[in-house]
Parts: sequence; structure tokens; C-alpha cells
Amino acid sequence: SESESQREREKEKEMKEKDTVVSVNERDFIIASIRDGVRTDGRGRDDFRKVRLRFGRAQYGEVHVRLGRTQVFVSISSEVVVPSEDRGSEGLFLFKTHIHPMASEAVLLTSRSNHFYLREKTVELGRIVERCLRESHAIDNESLCIISGEKVWRIEVDIHVIDDDGNLIDCSMMACTAALIHFRKRNIIVKGDGECHYVEEGTGPNREPAYVPLSIHHVPLTATLGLTKDGTFVVDPSNAEEQVLEGRITIAVNAQRQVCGVHKLGGTPLRADDVVNGAHIAAQKVEALLKRVHEGLAANEGSDTPLEMWTNGEQQQESVKGRVESILEG
Repeated sequence: SESESQREREKEKEMKEKDTVVSVNERDFIIASIRDGVRTDGRGRDDFRKVRLRFGRAQYGEVHVRLGRTQVFVSISSEVVVPSEDRGSEGLFLFKTHIHPMASEAVLLTSRSNHFYLREKTVELGRIVERCLRESHAIDNESLCIISGEKVWRIEVDIHVIDDDGNLIDCSMMACTAALIHFRKRNIIVKGDGECHYVEEGTGPNREPAYVPLSIHHVPLTATLGLTKDGTFVVDPSNAEEQVLEGRITIAVNAQRQVCGVHKLGGTPLRADDVVNGAHIAAQKVEALLKRVHEGLAANEGSDTPLEMWTNGEQQQESVKGRVESILEG
């Protein structure tokens, strides 16, 4: 009936804006804590939650990142494909986002609202991460070309949201960036007959490696700032804080402190000077996050555990599924 459809639309609208319900007392307490400079979890307004990175022990391009209680697992795979007709000398990048049903309390609502929530959240997260990496030209697409117009590498980035306790964007960007740096693709040489051959480890006059890293121009990360009614910025908002704040702005910055993108996630409008101030805060926070990512990469490189590549898509899907299930069980 029309009344039932109206109620369903209102429920979907509520799901789009909020994941769970925060009581009036909780809202007032969170806002008062932010105003006093000490948030409910003990952080200051400019503090990130604890960041933990864990790299795959069996595969290149696997990263599990925890930002507080928010958890994201990213896996990367590669495949030789035919390029697009209009860009025959550029490789392909494909981003896929998966939000696990247990990642948010929103699954406790009706199945239709859950579907709406997952669809909206998945699309928003995937687009922002892809935009920050693709439009900032962080990855050299032309380096993925094997034979122009015939063969290129397709890099597939799978983002798995394990637990959503707020600020999924920053957590996902850290996981994707670290995974792209950690990833290795097979080294391929093209012989005179036009045939492509995989390079075996240590062969050839220059003792070529079997796996080579991606060509990365620069490394962008994001810092998401929550906005209060009086225009105060709150770094790395938690899930509860996201529900009571007036809006969010995500700013992508690289190691050279260059702004690579700005995404305003609705809410109260901002003046130009507020955006500039937010960019300065984001640059400082991204510098610390980049240091943490490089520390994790350096620690992983010191490991003696041998790494291998995916041999086919089915093996990759089964391994990733097993890793995600093990994370959930842990």
C-alpha cells in the first residue's frame, strides 16, 4: 500500500544517514566531550585511533588494517588481458568493495533496509578510494602495458570491510595504499617473436627477479575530519561520533603535502578558509600515517617467510575467503 511504501522510504532514508540509533543523552555527552577537548574514548580532537597493519604471510598484496575497532582487509590480484580500444597502452585498475554483513549493527534492521545501507555504503566507499588513487595518478598505468594494443596487466583491488566502527575511508585508503606498495606482479619479457614469457628468478644476464613491484608515482592517504555545529574539526570520528556530528570532509594528501583530493560528505557548509585549515590538519595527520605504513612495510620485508603469487582466480577467491573468515573468527 501507499502508506507502507512511505514508511519504507522513510526507513531507507534513516538508514542512509545513520547506521545505528544514538540516544539523546549519548548525543549530548559526545558533543559536550568534543567541546571540552576530551572525547569519549580518551582521545583529543586531533588524535587518530591506534593503527595496526598486518601483511600477508603467503601472498603479495594482502593487508589487514585495524583503525581502532574498524577493520579492513585488502587483497590484490593481477591478470594479463586485452586493453581497452581507446587506451591501448594503459593497464587496467578495478576496485571492488565488499561490506561483510557483520560489519555494522545496521543488519539488525529489515532486509530491504540492510540492502539499501550496504549498497549506498559500498558505492560511496569504493568511489572515494578509487578517485583518490586513480585521479591523483598515483599509479603509472602505462607501466602496466606489455604489448601496446594487445596485452596489458589488469590489477584488481578487493576491499573487504570486516568491522565498521567509523572512518571506513581512512582505514580503507591505508589498506589499499599499503597493499599496492606490497604487491608484486610477475616479471614478463617479450621476445623477438612477440611471445610473452615469465621470467624465472635470477635468470638472464642481469639476473632478473621473478616478481616486480608496481610503478607508483606518489603515495596518497586520506584524513577524515568530522564537523561540529560551531565549525570545530574532529579527526578520525568513530561510529558514534559520525552519527552526532554535522558533517564530514575527507582530504587526500601525499608525502609531499600536496592535496590530491577533497570529498565533502554532506552536512553543514564550510567556508574556503575552513577547508584550507582542514587541509593543514590533514597534511600533519597523513604524515604520521605514512610513517606507520612504511614502518609496517619495513618490518614485513625483514621477515624470512617466502611469498608467492596467485596462480588463478579460483585460488585467490578461496584464499581470500579463508583469510576473511579467519579474521572474523579471531
